[in-house]
Amino acid sequence: MTRPAWGKRVAALVCYAGLAPLVAVWRRKKRSEYIAVHCSQALVLFAFLGIIVVLVSALVLILSYGMVHHRQLVERWPSEVWLLSLGRKLLIVWGVFWGYALFRALRGSARPVPYMSFALRCQWLQRAGAAFLCAVLLTLLAFIPVIIMAELLVTDNAERGKVFMVYDDLGRFPRPLFSFAMYPVARAAVTRYGPDSAVLLPISRVAIETALTRGTYVVIASHGTARGLLLDGGYYTPEDVPSLDEHASLQFVYLAGCDSGAQRLAWEKALRPAAVKTYDRLTPVIEHFWWFWTQGPQRVRELS
Repeated sequence: MTRPAWGKRVAALVCYAGLAPLVAVWRRKKRSEYIAVHCSQALVLFAFLGIIVVLVSALVLILSYGMVHHRQLVERWPSEVWLLSLGRKLLIVWGVFWGYALFRALRGSARPVPYMSFALRCQWLQRAGAAFLCAVLLTLLAFIPVIIMAELLVTDNAERGKVFMVYDDLGRFPRPLFSFAMYPVARAAVTRYGPDSAVLLPISRVAIETALTRGTYVVIASHGTARGLLLDGGYYTPEDVPSLDEHASLQFVYLAGCDSGAQRLAWEKALRPAAVKTYDRLTPVIEHFWWFWTQGPQRVRELS
């Protein structure tokens, strides 16, 4: 069998880069069994990736609901760990199939990846893959500008800060994820107080105390228990809050840690006269994100 030219191999590789719908339109005029196989295979692979994304997203929503309304059931097992492990394993399996398909395309082979022959005959899977890729493209076009603007609005220089977010990235989540979550709050802060008023700092004892002593509006996006906010090597508790003198500008503090409400009175006393938002239960990330985008900006506008 004659190996396909490198031009066709590049076209096949482009399919696995997420441009299979465009290649599918192009190959209607350029008949090639080799490109047809890899275009169809890429669409099916992205259909399976879409199924994984939908499945994991649905499980996250179910877990979030369970954290709020069925705590005992959620805490009976390491549900969050299991969910992260499941998502990681599914992506690894998908990545193995994707990598092997890419390797075959590079070699010039038109044979489908093992176990995928049946899936390639399902036209609805190819249409689902095309729909998923289009949805991803539209999502990127919508959110990338917002993420860029969110990053431009925040600073790590506390000198002119008024609105602070101290975040715990657990060593794995990128900073733009947190600037995006805080985008409406940061935009309200810059509108009210001017440039460099929205400050984003990775969590540490120093960062928390900087935010509380300098800020007017403070979000501490950390994990927590009834004992306090979790830090590397210990907890941050109401007793650790530095004395806020009469000149302190602090007016509002949002504590995202689970069970922060167990010490609500102690937090309110330590942070007086600021209003304090706490939770006396488990809190899913999606709940905080919703608050930041719906209620958070209004709280900035209400500051005196």
